[in-house]
Amino acid sequence: MPATFAHCLIGTKAIDASLKKKKKTLAKILSENNSFVITGATGPDYPYLTDVLTTGVLKIGHTWANRMHYENVSTFVREGVTRLAAMDKKGESFAIRLAWFCGYVSHVIADSYVHPVVNSIVHGPYMFTHNEHGKCELIQDIYIFQKEKGDDIVNSNPRTGTFGYLRILDECSDPNDADRIHPEIRAFWTDLLRAAHPYAQEYFDGIDPDKWHYNYKGRVNFVVDSGAIFRHILGMAGFNYKKEAEITLEERKKYIEKVLLPNGLEDHYDNVFKAVVDRVVVVWEKIFDNITQGTPSSIADYIKDWNLDTGIDESRIDLWM
Repeated sequence: MPATFAHCLIGTKAIDASLKKKKKTLAKILSENNSFVITGATGPDYPYLTDVLTTGVLKIGHTWANRMHYENVSTFVREGVTRLAAMDKKGESFAIRLAWFCGYVSHVIADSYVHPVVNSIVHGPYMFTHNEHGKCELIQDIYIFQKEKGDDIVNSNPRTGTFGYLRILDECSDPNDADRIHPEIRAFWTDLLRAAHPYAQEYFDGIDPDKWHYNYKGRVNFVVDSGAIFRHILGMAGFNYKKEAEITLEERKKYIEKVLLPNGLEDHYDNVFKAVVDRVVVVWEKIFDNITQGTPSSIADYIKDWNLDTGIDESRIDLWM
């Protein structure tokens, strides 16, 4: 994954860019409910934290985080569009669900685009390079947060700072219980997971957005614990968030200034980040059209069944084509 804050910032930048497009009606809904977009942008990673806190390891087999990253990615998006297309477009339920869903889709696009870049930098996929992979994303997260927000993650107040990420998560909590996720997201997310993964029926009772939300909120305070997400999710003891100025020259060159791309060329991370934002905006516009026109089947034209760790479409079985 692009790390936590890169995902969040991709979502916020994409909202700003979408408002400049001709079709602004649904983009305006995202802007008015931007906290839900940001929370959705971390959605596929949400359960990883609960998995680690429960078992102490990242499981290779079934987890809902694994399924969201490796199985039926296109189906999940199609099912979301199908349901949104059938809703009253003027209601609060639609607004909240649309915003969270578009954030979720931004995560899918970001992972599918950026992971091949990270894999090129560290010379292998996450399965074989998880420490170096995580360090790369950590350094890029530190850099892009300071660049976009003018503040260091480790110094940014989680509620009143330039980003206020705990405040954002609170705004997406159940109005009657801050430890639970908003009921619209709870119902929508559960429904989509069941629809997108019909052969995982034996695990349906383990779909628990409330638990995922509670654990995520409890481990995302980087001011209190600068290694919160990475130590628990990536198993990277010793790799914590730090000030942007503390990025070493070697780290800056490798992970930011001369990023190795999948095509063998080099580029600055700023350009990779911008390319992801631009791609998210294009996909959102297509989703807006699919929702307003009621054409969810078109999703497969531009959202593939990517493995989000590699960006590879896994719906193709070459020897049976």
